[in-house]
Amino acid sequence: MKFPEIINPETLEARYAAVMNEHEIDLMKKMLLMDPRKRITARESIEHDWFDNLRKKDPEYVGEGDSNNSVLERGKESIG
Repeated sequence: MKFPEIINPETLEARYAAVMNEHEIDLMKKMLLMDPRKRITARESIEHDWFDNLRKKDPEYVGEGDSNNSVLERGKESIG
């Protein structure tokens, strides 16, 4: 599939700077990358700075590399 050539592309920063902060724009850019190998993963997304406040409020959040995987284990038990 070939996308049409755009002569003067508008950047995400230029289009959304008035309504989004730098963390929101950064996350959106990483999620919208065309190459799936370069695109941010779901785990990387929830580890992104934009979610800092939500992670701080969630006592059951288990980050990547955390030794406390009790929440993950409970989830696995309920599935299987």
